[in-house]
Amino acid sequence: MAGARTAQGGEGRTGAEAPHDAERSPAPPPPPRGLPGPRFWLVAGGLVLLLGGALYLLYGSPWLKLR
Repeated sequence: MAGARTAQGGEGRTGAEAPHDAERSPAPPPPPRGLPGPRFWLVAGGLVLLLGGALYLLYGSPWLKLR
């Protein structure tokens, strides 16, 4: 066998060969806080359109008058 098998089935390092925590590179810093991503704007815009359409149907539509 060429190397130790890991839990995922690939070849990996055994416990004696594994790097220590101090030798590992630190985690990358989190991305800077800025404007939300495109998914936020798509979801927010869809909710605004749904709410606006519902309010139009309830109060402004000539086909469905509730007031």
